[in-house]
Amino acid sequence: MITQNGLDAGDASRVGPDHVVSTEASTARQIEILRGPATLFYGSGAIGGVVNIVDDRVPRSGDTKGEWRIEHNSVANDKLVSGSVTSGTDHFAVHADGFWRDSDDYKIPGSAEIDQDDHHGRLKSSAYDAQGFNLGGSNLLDNGFVGLSVGRLERTYGIPGHSHGDEDIPVHADMEQDRIQLISELALNNDFISAINTRFGYTDYVHHEIELDFIATTFANESYEARIDAFHHPLIDWRGALTLHYKRSDFLPSATKPLPHLA
Repeated sequence: MITQNGLDAGDASRVGPDHVVSTEASTARQIEILRGPATLFYGSGAIGGVVNIVDDRVPRSGDTKGEWRIEHNSVANDKLVSGSVTSGTDHFAVHADGFWRDSDDYKIPGSAEIDQDDHHGRLKSSAYDAQGFNLGGSNLLDNGFVGLSVGRLERTYGIPGHSHGDEDIPVHADMEQDRIQLISELALNNDFISAINTRFGYTDYVHHEIELDFIATTFANESYEARIDAFHHPLIDWRGALTLHYKRSDFLPSATKPLPHLA
């Protein structure tokens, strides 16, 4: 399972290897790899492990800080520009981040297919571009914080070696995602419960796979998720939490979608 700040990414990446993951690493603070008992916090669907992308879209403090990044990769003329800023007071914090990516087809030694004369030295239909932003704010309390964020992510990417018919027609996908997150972490002065962490998320995701300017396949996923973790004080060196977790996903595959022309 791939999550963003502990909540499911809400995309279609688990139902097909050609579906992009709707997260962004350039604006992340850290990437966690979870295995073993820790995956129980994320439900039975995470039995194989969890990759959790952690960022500051919901700020935890009002300290002023900023980051920026510029990258270039020669193998695909890959360009990246990203930045983030967080600031506030003792009682309120705001955050903004954004990124832009663009690349050509990947360079490869020779051709990707036998008897392929064109696109020699390039992996056809591997180019992509992407952009996104997040805005968030938090109310800072003496024992924690409560915050809300909204984000938008757009990607257009090629799918190498993929076709929905017998002909070798290049396929690319247009993906859009809107995401809202409400996160709180509160420490408690209680004999049994030490803290309560709450996370609510709403994600509206869709991607179209396009051939010859026609939408051939569409995947849409509207998801709702809520998780409340009540952490207890150590009991004979045992640490843990009681969790209430709810998730609903309205997944719409391509069979129920029309095939309109993009023009």
